Amino acid sequence: MSKYAEERIVHPQKYYRDAEAVAHDAKLTTDEKQRVLDSMALNAELMATATEEGMTGGERPPSLKEIKATREKLLASTSSSKKARFQTIVVALNGDTEMDEMVAQAGFDMASTVGGKGQGSHVKVHVINVIEPTGGLIAGAAAPTMAIPHMALHVDQQRLDQERARRSEIASDIRHRLGKDQPGDDVVVHGEPSTEITRFASEREADLIVLGAVDRSWFEKLLGISPTQEVAENARCPILFVPTS
Repeated sequence: MSKYAEERIVHPQKYYRDAEAVAHDAKLTTDEKQRVLDSMALNAELMATATEEGMTGGERPPSLKEIKATREKLLASTSSSKKARFQTIVVALNGDTEMDEMVAQAGFDMASTVGGKGQGSHVKVHVINVIEPTGGLIAGAAAPTMAIPHMALHVDQQRLDQERARRSEIASDIRHRLGKDQPGDDVVVHGEPSTEITRFASEREADLIVLGAVDRSWFEKLLGISPTQEVAENARCPILFVPTS
């Protein structure tokens, strides 16, 4: 502790006209300010006792009520300034309704946990839904997932627009049910999942990426291809993999 702080803890009335002046002293740490206020409160109690016993004289310290109010404001300010480890979370969806539900639930639960009860809105949750350029958009095909092999298939604009609308509706429904208290963007993009997810996370300065971990197909295992692995290798922040199978 510095001599500056020690002197003010021992003789608070010598340096401060009121408790508020202590709170605004930029040369003191939060802990030192608390100790100065404690010392000031002790002096106030002693002065109150002396007054009751008929002894007067000396400079009167701030009232206990004022000191207490300043302490509470200081504690509240310190608490609100502490940032959660994860301030910005990116949740990556892929159009599979069941999988998206599990991944989104994990992402919004994480936001609520690190933000604290009643403070979930302090953590941003951005949702990206990636439409792969694969056979998932062919009429009658299953919804695309990150486990489908990368194949160069033509996607016409009409079907792409329809899929965008479907994904947007899914994202909107998920946010309404699971994360309406968290601010953030919901976007639908068309491209390679690993590229789009890492780009989006970088643009939003994400502290965490949440995405589903699925079983790889025989083709991916044969070629060593894994979009989730590519995200892990290129992301600039931690990744939470949610088991979905």
